[in-house]
Amino acid sequence: MRILYNLFFILFALVYLPYFLIKKKAHKDFMQRFGIFDKGLLLGMARARPIWIHAVSVGEMKTTEGLIERIKTLFPSKRLVISNVTKTGHEIALSIAAKEDIVIYLPLDLTFIVKKVIKEINPCLFISIETEIWPNLISALHDNKIPIALLNGRISAKSFANYMLIKPVMSNILSKITLFAMRAKDDAARIIELGAPSDRVKVTGNMKFDMIYKVSDTAARSFFPIEKSDLWLPHQAKLIIAGSTHRGEDQKILGAFKSLKGDFPDARLLIAPRHIERVNEIAALISKFDFTPVRMSEIISGRDAHFLDDCVFLLDSIGNLKVLYQIAAIVIMGGSLVPQGGHNFVEPAAYAKPIITGPFVDNFKDMAELFLNERALLVADDEEELAKYLRELLFDEHKRKIMGENARKVVMDNVGSTERNALLIMDLVYHG
Repeated sequence: MRILYNLFFILFALVYLPYFLIKKKAHKDFMQRFGIFDKGLLLGMARARPIWIHAVSVGEMKTTEGLIERIKTLFPSKRLVISNVTKTGHEIALSIAAKEDIVIYLPLDLTFIVKKVIKEINPCLFISIETEIWPNLISALHDNKIPIALLNGRISAKSFANYMLIKPVMSNILSKITLFAMRAKDDAARIIELGAPSDRVKVTGNMKFDMIYKVSDTAARSFFPIEKSDLWLPHQAKLIIAGSTHRGEDQKILGAFKSLKGDFPDARLLIAPRHIERVNEIAALISKFDFTPVRMSEIISGRDAHFLDDCVFLLDSIGNLKVLYQIAAIVIMGGSLVPQGGHNFVEPAAYAKPIITGPFVDNFKDMAELFLNERALLVADDEEELAKYLRELLFDEHKRKIMGENARKVVMDNVGSTERNALLIMDLVYHG
């Protein structure tokens, strides 16, 4: 099995090479994935025995930000190596890493590459966020007697079924991991069934709830509008924010909004795409629905949009959505009206906003159940039901308030996972 796995990555690397050459991808990106780093980048790391944290992409990186801050408090002299797979995750990591820390792309999971990188970094601890399992990397870390912690771990029912098909392989890999800090009891039960030693499995909660401590980000507040008047909106306007939308969702949201706009003239819509490169595509779609697209960058640069009753706002920058949530009347969480697994809705919940999702919330199933049980979430199966829920909430201010208060209570009742995980990390660093 290991031979087949390595052959797969060798073939992948052969395909990867011409792609990078043709697309002229960043040199650093390409080289680091093969374990080749700029001269001096990892200088002194082997002696420093850093903590190596791996967070695959944007969502995992944002979840980890509070943990990184706590680790720096617990170990002020400890350096960090932060690795990612995606470019967007890499950019987030660069923005939060301290000067003395290093941000790299995770090398391909080929034995000879990961052994080389581990030798150069020589971490005292490796932390994988959520369920990033790289067999060769884990084996090489284990062979070097480096503790491995899987934090904020989750195993969906679908992933569990797939992993069970290769249970002997999974059991062998999981036996090499030192700590499993899982989100919920179901996740813990599944990882144990797959072969994780039960005495190494803890249930510490979901660190995504602790992201509320980031919604008051002072930098974002300093440079971005946070009042209705900043968007040329009258006080009575009710702003609907569709956050982190994916292709296929914007049309449904615009359709639902158009169907109710005549009955609620004070309603406004702001669409914030998950991927910023879709802005032009969405602007064209807004026009097709007979609305005027107004980009947030235009508002910031001084465009007067107060006369545009038919406008739909379009967020065309990264990192500012969480600040805008505080002026929303209703939040539609993207990635859930199409099969994308949903996105984290802790940030709008922390602002006590009523939240609507679609039916596809596989990535946040446990969180969605908590919110549903507390009547803090509405799930719309289609465009028609989305319009229905929007109408109900726009009409009933009391219902909006109660849903929002319930949402905030769910968040406040579930914070603390980051601190619990940080204490487990402290124990591993000191005792292995």
